[in-house]
Amino acid sequence: MLIIFDLDDTLLDVSGKFMDLKLESAFDAMIAEGLAVTQRQAGLDRLKEINQSSANFMDALRQFIAELKEHDRFVEIGAKRYYGATESNFTLETVPGAGVVLAALKKKHTLALVSKGDERGQLQKMSKAGLSRDFFSAILVTDDYEKKKYYWQLQKKFNVPAHSIIVIGDKVATDLLPAKELGMLAVHMRWGRGKRVFPKESEVDYSITDLRELLKIVEELRV
Repeated sequence: MLIIFDLDDTLLDVSGKFMDLKLESAFDAMIAEGLAVTQRQAGLDRLKEINQSSANFMDALRQFIAELKEHDRFVEIGAKRYYGATESNFTLETVPGAGVVLAALKKKHTLALVSKGDERGQLQKMSKAGLSRDFFSAILVTDDYEKKKYYWQLQKKFNVPAHSIIVIGDKVATDLLPAKELGMLAVHMRWGRGKRVFPKESEVDYSITDLRELLKIVEELRV
């Protein structure tokens, strides 16, 4: 079996303080490039508010810039800072049980990682959280949310039929629907945005609140 993981809020707990740090950094990068806001704190609070109800940060950023009637170039500026590498003085942890789950699954299955973001930044976060790259037979980092082509590439690379592939992530639209379209099994992780944006019953095969639940799912599938 091939098991493909998302990274942020599936294996790494990036919600809360870390997300706030990245969001504020992106906001200040846009300000430095000329984004016009009347009051800094009010502007930052509004961006956070939009982000709370958005499917991903790119959607939040586009809405925020549209509200300000500013140029689209600020979306690229904010996104580059948000998804890029972070200052070294930050702490980050895995979601509970991540190391145990990966170690157990790696004994019998092939594990891969497909993550949206800047490669240097994503690998930096893994290092900070103590998440070893050695768990994964392949690590793919994409600069957009189009993951379907990467799932297909991994299927071909490891020569595994679609029904023997599990994809797990917190974002329904970008992590899981592409997997379902390819005939793969989709596991929704109710963490991060997964706590706020829920799938329809037909959109996923499983929905879990604790990553350790994945072990039982895999055991019962036996594909």
